[in-house]
Amino acid sequence: MNSLISGDYQTAIAKLDTVIGDCCTAVANARKANHPMMVAMTTARATNMLRELITDEMMRDIMALQGSHLGFITDKDADGGYKVGVIREVMIEAALKGFRMVGNETNIIAGRHYGTKLGYRRKVLEIEGFSDLVLEPGVPEQHGTNALVPLIATWKLDGKPLSIRRLKTPEIDRRIPVRVNAKMGADAIVGKAERKILKEIYELCCGYTIADSEDSPAAPEVIDAVEISEPPPSTGINASIQRYRDRIAEATERGQLTGIVERLDLEIALPVQAREDLRKSAREKFKSLPE
Repeated sequence: MNSLISGDYQTAIAKLDTVIGDCCTAVANARKANHPMMVAMTTARATNMLRELITDEMMRDIMALQGSHLGFITDKDADGGYKVGVIREVMIEAALKGFRMVGNETNIIAGRHYGTKLGYRRKVLEIEGFSDLVLEPGVPEQHGTNALVPLIATWKLDGKPLSIRRLKTPEIDRRIPVRVNAKMGADAIVGKAERKILKEIYELCCGYTIADSEDSPAAPEVIDAVEISEPPPSTGINASIQRYRDRIAEATERGQLTGIVERLDLEIALPVQAREDLRKSAREKFKSLPE
């Protein structure tokens, strides 16, 4: 028993936890079955159910966590934080994405949910069969308001060693791009890079993309440290897409597909939807290959 919470309130919270778990399972099953409309409808139903179940009493308690590292941080903490309506919607989004409103797993940026490094680390470590995660960041190279961070991530999935190597080579620069804010030190820059790599690991292992505030077209991340060529004509784009399709089809090891996904992140000349379709194909092939 929890002496801080009454019996009826405990029952309501337990029901909310159960519904969240059921909703997440239903969405995951629809996604696994590759039924995009079912994913959309299930997410919509889940969102409405949670709006009905989250009471004003629950929100009064959640609001007390705003602005605390015990709870969640926002970009408006200095001005009193966000109103309850915004927090409620972010709380629902966090729940359906598997993030918590405690332990600084959730931030609110521009009124939107932002999953933190701590949240992604927990989610990654909870993947079934996942173990031995090691992140090895290098020294950030800053260029104005952006930086490039070399980083090697290694882990095991069901006992098989896997890795992502974000390094600069004579052929290509795969370092992680990070937007640098005022007064950010090297540790903070590396932290943002680690958050990105943890998100990438999670998406690679689980086979789907989690959109968040950093992916918003309203806040593009400009990388001036990488030389960007002019977009090729449409025939060149189609040829590039086909080459990636061929490489994915010919891949016989999971490590090869990891490298393909890494390379796609730098193919900014390709249409966004084409890159996402190729990533999806690579992830599906990744799951089909022997461990």
